[in-house]
Amino acid sequence: PRFVFFVFAVFMSVFLLVKYYSRPPIPYVVEAGSMHLEYGSEAILVRDEEAYNAPEYGRVTYYADEEDLIDRGELVATIFKANYQEDMVYQLYNVQEKIINYQQENILKNITDHDIKNVQSKVDSLIHAMQTYVKNGALDKLTKSEKEFRNLLEQRQRLVDKKTVPDSYLKKLNEEEAQISEQLKEWKIDITAPKSGLVSYYIDNLETVLTFDALEKINLNIYKDLINWKISDDWEEKDEEARVDSPFFRIIDPEKWYIVCEIKYPKIFFEEGERISISFLDFEDKVLEGHIKQIEDEGNTFLLVVEFKEDIEDFINIRNTSVKISKSVDGLVIPKRAIVERKPEKGVFKLKNDETIFIGVEIIAESPQEDYIIINEESSLIEEGDVIKLN
Repeated sequence: PRFVFFVFAVFMSVFLLVKYYSRPPIPYVVEAGSMHLEYGSEAILVRDEEAYNAPEYGRVTYYADEEDLIDRGELVATIFKANYQEDMVYQLYNVQEKIINYQQENILKNITDHDIKNVQSKVDSLIHAMQTYVKNGALDKLTKSEKEFRNLLEQRQRLVDKKTVPDSYLKKLNEEEAQISEQLKEWKIDITAPKSGLVSYYIDNLETVLTFDALEKINLNIYKDLINWKISDDWEEKDEEARVDSPFFRIIDPEKWYIVCEIKYPKIFFEEGERISISFLDFEDKVLEGHIKQIEDEGNTFLLVVEFKEDIEDFINIRNTSVKISKSVDGLVIPKRAIVERKPEKGVFKLKNDETIFIGVEIIAESPQEDYIIINEESSLIEEGDVIKLN
């Protein structure tokens, strides 16, 4: 009985195989079409930025606001040292007012010069305003006016010097003014921008780690560590006190910036240099066009480095965010049932003149959610309208 059963099993197996391979093939007519690829990911932002430390302890007055675009050399803030005496500022403006009044009453009244009168009018108005700031302790408004005031005085002095020669009393007032000014310089520090760019007072201590050069060494382990980076909740914008050698502000170059994101799929359907759409989910699905600078193969997953050249203002104070990467791929639509693997390539069986011919294909898009793939029409011997076999 066992032998009979064995013979019967062999017979049925052969019968089914013969029936399977002798059945007529199921045809499919190749069509042109497209597939929309979409991948969700956490992204790391990388900017061209540099943080600068405070050179001294003291009270701070800020002139550049968060996200302001400033030029190199422009005043960012002033640090007033602990021994700064606001009364001396009042003394300085009193001396300067004496100089102006003396010149006005004893020298300038004999000079008819439209330019001098115009500058003098501006000086008088500014002095009145600055004395009010001093009385009210409004250092932020006071320091903003100082630069304009100094420029006006220098401009007026140049005009006056062309017309007059100072006497002994005026020389004494000028010396007193210079002495007080020099003392005030020792008590305050003007902080100017080392380079042009966007200013920010938000520091996450990754400015020296996440640089453009670091992108060349990015890998999956580094990416995962940075995605889980926790930023301190103690950060306060524009701290009223500066601490020596502590991060004070940073300058960001707005020209270009990058994100690093992960494509969790064993096959990559992107190319370096290709333009793609990125949707920033934490910013009301804001969509930006970027181009792929770098692709890192990490086995069953890929890292993409995408470059942008716009809208950095929205992203200067975040390090991690959620994104959606998407692209549409055009080509020839092939059902997954038609794909046959003949190592080292994949292909389809083309039906022509009662013959079945294996044709290798280049798959340029596929998705677990779809029952078809897209193949490259240009590099394939399969054309639209060809008939292929479904398995």
